[in-house]
Amino acid sequence: MDERPRSAETSTAPDRSPLSIQEIVVLAVALGLAAGFVEVLAVVVNQKVKNSYLMISSHYIWMIPLANLIESLFVSFFMIILSRVFPKISPRFVAFTLATAAILNPLQIFPIRLYATILLAAGISARLVAWILPRRVRFVPFVADSTLRLIGLLLITIAYSFGVDAWERTLETFRAPPGEGSPNVLLIVMDTVRAKELSLYGYDRDTTPNLKKLAERGVVFDRAFASAPWTAPSHASMFTGEIASRCFPGFRSRLDRSIPTIAESTRALGYRTAGFVANLTFCSRETGLNRGFSHYEDYPISLMETMRCSLLFRHLCRYAHFHFGAYDLSQSPVARKNRGPFGFDYRYADQVNASFLSWVDRGSRPFFAFLNYFDAHLAYLPPPDRPSRFLKSPLESSDLDDLMSWWDVDKSKLTKRQYQLNRDGYDECIASIDDAIGRLIEDLDRRGLMEKTVVIIASDHGEHFGERELFGHACSLYTQETLVPLLIIDRRIAARGLRVRDPVGLRDIARTIADLTGSRDRPSFPGRSLVPYWKEDPKSRSNDAPPIVIELSGPPDELANQGRSPIVIHKKLSSIIVNKYQYILGKDGVEELYDLDLDIENERDLAPNEDSKPRLAEMRAILDRERANPRATVGKFGESRAIARRREAE
Repeated sequence: MDERPRSAETSTAPDRSPLSIQEIVVLAVALGLAAGFVEVLAVVVNQKVKNSYLMISSHYIWMIPLANLIESLFVSFFMIILSRVFPKISPRFVAFTLATAAILNPLQIFPIRLYATILLAAGISARLVAWILPRRVRFVPFVADSTLRLIGLLLITIAYSFGVDAWERTLETFRAPPGEGSPNVLLIVMDTVRAKELSLYGYDRDTTPNLKKLAERGVVFDRAFASAPWTAPSHASMFTGEIASRCFPGFRSRLDRSIPTIAESTRALGYRTAGFVANLTFCSRETGLNRGFSHYEDYPISLMETMRCSLLFRHLCRYAHFHFGAYDLSQSPVARKNRGPFGFDYRYADQVNASFLSWVDRGSRPFFAFLNYFDAHLAYLPPPDRPSRFLKSPLESSDLDDLMSWWDVDKSKLTKRQYQLNRDGYDECIASIDDAIGRLIEDLDRRGLMEKTVVIIASDHGEHFGERELFGHACSLYTQETLVPLLIIDRRIAARGLRVRDPVGLRDIARTIADLTGSRDRPSFPGRSLVPYWKEDPKSRSNDAPPIVIELSGPPDELANQGRSPIVIHKKLSSIIVNKYQYILGKDGVEELYDLDLDIENERDLAPNEDSKPRLAEMRAILDRERANPRATVGKFGESRAIARRREAE
């Protein structure tokens, strides 16, 4: 009878002995990485089910496990200190704490409160520890072996994540280079910059002196219209030549993979292709806008971005922000700008340019590059080290708060000071972009590249500042949001300083680039090339410009305008511009008509006039025809299927 108690005591002795530092660390690493890979799986499944954006780096497959590992090691550090201060601390408590902290991470995928998640994690870890500790002698080697395997898996995911891009760049070197004399093409998109705010277009503040100088070397389009009044569909239309609804069907959707992009086409011709974006929400890889770019930079590779990939980290940061007023570290760099301890992750235009120039210097063949500047998007905060021209300096804390809260504040209660502060900030940010473009062109000139580079400078959409009591963007199809700058610099332009008054669409950019790169007879991009405006006799061109379609189906912006926006009222908006007339149609059938020659600000609606009925009927028919027109049947890299069939027959 004495043997049984001794046997039981021997079997349970390891359960009572303290965990060594090595055991705590190994257990923390194993639990952190295991929980991290489970969280990756949960995030992928959840994203597929909801079809939503993750709004984190595309390297999340290794960033999430690494963030979980860091969090687990952080907890283990305190457990080690606690075990040294209290040598008799229960190993069950140490293991329970480590397991609870690890299990908390993947549980954040469920839409339940933090307290409930903690209780659930504690319950799971209690049962898990109760089962493991009695088998500690056999389980420790298993954990050690599993830790090595998990570390190996982490290294594999890191290698894969970086290897995909490296493989794309390697393939690029095996393609035959484009023909001799093929120009470089640089597409610069100034996010959220409306044309009327540029001195290039007559604004009374000299916000764009550099663009005015560059206009003397190129052609300026006075009436360029975006395909949509917000970032993602507007960019998608520029890259494909399609109208917005065909290539980017809805809010937080993705670029239709069946539609070729100009980046794919130029890459197939042997061009180096790269994109550098500061708008991480609607220009990141998960939108599909990176397709065709062998090199694409969006979210930074940094410790803060790694931690942001952890659901638990983001939830804890938000909890601390809402309950204790702590700075919200869960925000993406686009929301941080130069405020907060990790504002350095935000990429102003100069940082985007630096990355681009570094990439340019690493190759020699012709390139197609796309730069997205986010400086003029709210909050309207220019780079912190920039001398102020329009915005008061230094900013007081109340000024900073007013700039940061502009989107959410009730605009019906705005003070004159708040309004003017944000207008000044917006102009300052545009001037900052203009300075950065000026420095970029100088850098390209010093490298001898401007002589063989075509530069296209545009904006994806504009911004409302109180017109019709509207603010922000993605709320209407009025010209404050849709009339954007467009400037093209080409050494082959004979009539320098040319101004084009004909209305053109940003969807024409894809066809224009195809023409510039010498592939005019190969891609079948919709839209039209703008090259004839500076290569042909203006008298030989028709005065009838093709219709321009503009669309908006989301997102609704209740926060920006408290439900007053046309998109909220009419649910869906479509517009068409034919010569000097703009027609707007709501989903509910409400129509508007404007004469852009007499009313570029859309202040006088002609639709109610009796003599406008024939014009309304004509515009309605044209809009129906354009929207019903099937998308161009295109194959790989933009080659039309008809051309492909002819080539196969030959």
